[in-house]
Amino acid sequence: MIDPDTLRDRLTLPPIPEDLAAEAERIQATYADDDRFGAVAISDDRTELAVTWFGDLPTDIVPSTELTVVEAAFAPGDLRRAAQDLAGTEVAGTKVVGAGVQVDGSGVSVDLDASTATSSRSARAQGPEDVAAALTRQAGVPVTINEPVEAEAAVGRLQDNLHLGGARIQRFSNGQLFGRCSTGWPAQRYSDSAYGMMFAAHCGQNNSQWVRTEIFQGGITAYTYGTMVNRTLVRDTAVMTTDWSYPYIYINEYTSDAFIGVEAVASSYIIGQELCSSGSFSGLVCGGQVVQLDYYVDYPDSDIDNAKVARIVNPNGQPLWGNGDSGGPIFDLVQASTGLKPRAVGIVSGIYWNAGIDLSICYGVPGVPNNEDGRHCSPYGYGAYAKEGADLFGWRILTQSTP
Repeated sequence: MIDPDTLRDRLTLPPIPEDLAAEAERIQATYADDDRFGAVAISDDRTELAVTWFGDLPTDIVPSTELTVVEAAFAPGDLRRAAQDLAGTEVAGTKVVGAGVQVDGSGVSVDLDASTATSSRSARAQGPEDVAAALTRQAGVPVTINEPVEAEAAVGRLQDNLHLGGARIQRFSNGQLFGRCSTGWPAQRYSDSAYGMMFAAHCGQNNSQWVRTEIFQGGITAYTYGTMVNRTLVRDTAVMTTDWSYPYIYINEYTSDAFIGVEAVASSYIIGQELCSSGSFSGLVCGGQVVQLDYYVDYPDSDIDNAKVARIVNPNGQPLWGNGDSGGPIFDLVQASTGLKPRAVGIVSGIYWNAGIDLSICYGVPGVPNNEDGRHCSPYGYGAYAKEGADLFGWRILTQSTP
């Protein structure tokens, strides 16, 4: 097992102090369902939190040198509901593929499907301002439009027999192998202590069978991995049962067998948080930053509809993840007194891009040009919420301190 401190040079920002991360999560957990609460963001120098709030502050949120308050122009709860309603709708022939709350509480921002936004006659006849105005009237709150994007689910380590996060798996049905995904977080069911593995719902359907195999490398055998037993479209999260699983995830190159222990579970994402992921096609990749929570997305080629995700961006334009990484673990590295502590945060869900992105630039398994079918990667990604999904199904993510 690798010491997490060896990953320090993979980070592009200082690690978040553990106590500051705990305070951000406390505020989010306490007020997640409060319409007055927007988001908690952390500064790039990791010294200050900013809380977006509408109206009078509760007594346990006190402005200080370590905590500033951003006054929201609209109740964030209204904005969340508006964003959820907008995702998947169409205006003048243009489809809204995703919608989310502005971090400062000033309104909702949306992404329009680039294919409909550029091919529809009615869409061409109306400029972005007209579409924004129509969406604003529909939502009842200010709506701004991001640059048109295309989105897709990120739909492989290679011969995993340990049942760790970040391994390559394939769906098996009627003697055939189908799309490859990645394992996410080792888990255990509260009700009967059964073992499982969390990954992405868009990878398959309930009761689908999953295997590990060397067939794609010239082998001839497939080995049973697990069966999907829980699935939620609104979180793009699923769980398969397995005979065993251990609280570790693979790191380093996509062909590497090195792994680190899972030491804790974060309750949510934090705006400004730096994340690492470990998909079975890209391998370990760090440098992604959380830029938006409460974002709702539809994947055109799957049944994922109105799924709540976090938007994650690599500000340096380097790829985050791509096809085959779906379901893989997303984690952060907080600064604890004993060194860096890996925490489970999310699950790789999908990617999005605009016309200026070269999708062939990938870590790990090479990508192909934008106009060809095959592996694509992007510096823009969507992450599902790990703990929310586990709680919803009655599972817990395994850590090294799990009894």
